Amino acid sequence: MRNMPGQLPSSRGRLSKPISELLDKNYQRPVLEQEIEQFPFFCWIDQAHAVMLIEQEIIPREMGRHILTVLRDIETGGVKALEVDPKKGGLLFHIEAILKKRIGDRNAGALHIARSRIDQSATAVRLAAREGMLEVASRIVDFRESLIRIGEKHRDTPLMGYTHMQHSQPCNLGHYFLAFADRLADRFVAGEEIFTRVNQSPLGTVGLSGTSWPIDREMTARLLAFEGHVENSKRGRDVDYLVEIASWLAHTMSILDRLATDLHLWSSSEFGFVETDDAFCGTSSIFPQKKNPLGLEMIKRAAGQSVSWQGTALATFRGAGTGDHMMAVVPVSNMLKVTRDKLELFAGIVDTLHVKEERIRQVLDDSWSPSSNLADTLVRKCDLSFRQAHHIVGAFLNICEEEGIKKADVTPEILQHASDATEKIKVDIDIKTLVLALNSEEFIRTRVSRGSVGPREVDRLLAFSKRQLVEDRSALDQKLRHLLVAKEHLDQEVRIRTVNHVYSLCHRKGGRSSLSSRRDP
Repeated sequence: MRNMPGQLPSSRGRLSKPISELLDKNYQRPVLEQEIEQFPFFCWIDQAHAVMLIEQEIIPREMGRHILTVLRDIETGGVKALEVDPKKGGLLFHIEAILKKRIGDRNAGALHIARSRIDQSATAVRLAAREGMLEVASRIVDFRESLIRIGEKHRDTPLMGYTHMQHSQPCNLGHYFLAFADRLADRFVAGEEIFTRVNQSPLGTVGLSGTSWPIDREMTARLLAFEGHVENSKRGRDVDYLVEIASWLAHTMSILDRLATDLHLWSSSEFGFVETDDAFCGTSSIFPQKKNPLGLEMIKRAAGQSVSWQGTALATFRGAGTGDHMMAVVPVSNMLKVTRDKLELFAGIVDTLHVKEERIRQVLDDSWSPSSNLADTLVRKCDLSFRQAHHIVGAFLNICEEEGIKKADVTPEILQHASDATEKIKVDIDIKTLVLALNSEEFIRTRVSRGSVGPREVDRLLAFSKRQLVEDRSALDQKLRHLLVAKEHLDQEVRIRTVNHVYSLCHRKGGRSSLSSRRDP
């Protein structure tokens, strides 16, 4: 049955039949569930839009007062007060139904002047994405703090370096953790850049072509704490920024995966470099000796799934050219939640991580990993090119391996024998110089280049990471404060317009809210 003249149109508009149960199950309910998660943002949007309609004299002030009064009650009552029923349609129509019940058809319908479900939903998605990004950014900062803390604790702890899963060079454990803090600092900066593009208001782009009503988009953008507004009305519904968010999150997860993979491997019996705290481990139902690092495994599993996030986001755009904007739905809320939770989990793991320094030093003592330092020593002492020195040291290591000579038992004669077999050059190196060149601690101590594992550089990197952390936390706090101030400002504007005598007095005196971008006549 179609709507009778004078009735407020239902959410079905010109359609003569109720929604199919099958379409309801596959479309209406999922959409409504997503919108219910965004309920606070819908309330914020409705109030900002209503304030703007009043300020622009698009709706009468008394009508606006009634609308805002009910909207505040809806926000206070929460989702439970909505009497959710998918047959009503989306959240817009649930709110409109309460308005209709409380203040009548005409007042209720006025809220949707100069607005479409398209720009309303697009605004809610941006507000939700914005909040989620700030939560992830906050966890990135927190995790960096954990990495810096453990980096400082182990600023003097050596570490075996690996390439191709083979011993490469001695490293420094503090330096290692600071490298991950630095990678995440890059992700924080990347997130800031994306955030600027996300934090643009699409409210007021209406359907696709704008509106004939004299709306003030700058006003609603300020009330909703946006940094600006989407300029082209055609782009109001665009979600290109969600691809950027998905990519940002997937990249962040890949960094977590790299660290988790190393720690997972190092916690094995064969390596034995680290041990995760019991609180982040599980055990076996059959193997009594097992201590399974489940926390690290959960991070690796989630990181594996995150590889598809950007592709999923891009795939949703295949219908955008036809105007099928409902196809461009990116499940970014789950991506944000997974990344946020795994950053938080990893911080807990790192904060309680036990490092087995004695085992690490034992592996380094038995290793030929400082061999490149011996090659450098030959270059300095014997006037050789590095390639010549590389050949000699390679032959030297072959002799030691074949004859079972350990690092503690090397002699200059073995090194000369290696030179005779390759470059046929006199190698004038005494035993003290040879032993020192193969010492892991000496290798680390003598690294002086910028960014290296040498003590002075590790201290510099540590100080730099700390400064960067303070700056980034301050920038994040500033963004969070901006949102709080904007919401408080909106609440104040709503209160002014819902208190009869204050509002009337202001109007009689010709007062105008500071929000208005128009001049008084």
